[in-house]
Amino acid sequence: MSITSVKKPKISSNERVVVAILGAQQSPRMRNYGTRLNIVMPDGKTLLQHQLEHILRAWSPTETFVTLGYDSQKIIDKRPANTRLLENLAWETTGESEELRLVLNCSEPERLYIICGDIFFGNYSLDLPKNESWTLSNRVTDDYQIGVYSENNYVNSFSFSFPNKFLGIFHLMGNELYLFQKLLNRDLSKLALWELLEEYVKNGFKLKNIELNTNQIIKILSQKELGIIRNGRML
Repeated sequence: MSITSVKKPKISSNERVVVAILGAQQSPRMRNYGTRLNIVMPDGKTLLQHQLEHILRAWSPTETFVTLGYDSQKIIDKRPANTRLLENLAWETTGESEELRLVLNCSEPERLYIICGDIFFGNYSLDLPKNESWTLSNRVTDDYQIGVYSENNYVNSFSFSFPNKFLGIFHLMGNELYLFQKLLNRDLSKLALWELLEEYVKNGFKLKNIELNTNQIIKILSQKELGIIRNGRML
């Protein structure tokens, strides 16, 4: 895969904002909970309900897609409002890259927000830059969570040994979004989200890394994170 210089697309005044919540994959350490999106939080709402409330309030998306795979029927039966459900029937043999490809096949975003299905926002406002492409990271002690290394505030590489952990949230627009759409294909379908981003960064993809100094955004990877949410009174 190679990236060549291209003319930056124009952004319209009535730009199409698309959000993709990637929920097809199974959480290895939380199999008893079923799909991550359906995890019930301490206030009785599901994780997906919390995500949709934050997203609608902060980003006012034109379209919101939720990708499904493992245990998908539980979400389909609930028919969440103001969302489009996309089922990845090959979720067991593909990664989050395939989920993104499915979203981009049926949307025409001018700005694209991508969120892993295990993210809990807490009281974080999601007041983030809208004029550049970025990803989010924070410092947590978790050897199971992939880390991100930056040079001059831009993503350079990923590794489990890096202390700043990739949160699984990023925003694309302009030239970065154009290149992402152009180069995402079936050959990359088995890649996890961070593996996909690393592939692009190696080929000149520019993505700013915003390091957060807050524990309000948490990746729910196990019961440990649910305990943090309850004890920290984040709801």
